[in-house]
Amino acid sequence: MYLDGKKLPPNRPDVAIGRGMGLAPEDRKSQGLLLGWSLAKNVSIADLGRFTRGGWISLRSERAAAGDKLRELNTVPDNPDRITRELSGGNQQKVVLARWLLRECRVLLLDEPTRGVDVGAKAEIYRLIAELSASGIAVVVVSSEMEELMGLSSRILIMRDGALVAELDGARATEVELLSHAVAPTDTDVVLEETR
Repeated sequence: MYLDGKKLPPNRPDVAIGRGMGLAPEDRKSQGLLLGWSLAKNVSIADLGRFTRGGWISLRSERAAAGDKLRELNTVPDNPDRITRELSGGNQQKVVLARWLLRECRVLLLDEPTRGVDVGAKAEIYRLIAELSASGIAVVVVSSEMEELMGLSSRILIMRDGALVAELDGARATEVELLSHAVAPTDTDVVLEETR
């Protein structure tokens, strides 16, 4: 993977974060959040240096910055002292997004961003993704939901068995087209293509 023409070393998330990348993993509860911690701590964890002076964290600054980002994303509740596990799935996802907005990331990888959230929260997350993209952040969405991909993407890359098999225009792609590239051809498909 390259960012600004420079190769990112594999297995070095610290370097990727330092160069401006952020990640909202597929399983936010086990991989993206510390559920027993406050919202402020979950938001600030990727950028603690911003709040550290002389080896001590300024809790007031940390809470204020986290609260600003939580309010910016319409997180309910936006109280930075609340415990993260008390929030709904959609609001937990906003906490992960707030972390990377605080860090001012330039590339945001969202792996299944709406998995486990209700319909209303999905619409809110879609709106947030569109706003992030419009603000200049490069947003890469990994999703198994075709409608989600077609609604969010300017271009869609389809991978199968670890290899890129197609690149489609997000505005023009259809479900049939996505499926035709995503599903491996069978012997029957090959025979049908040969007899046409």
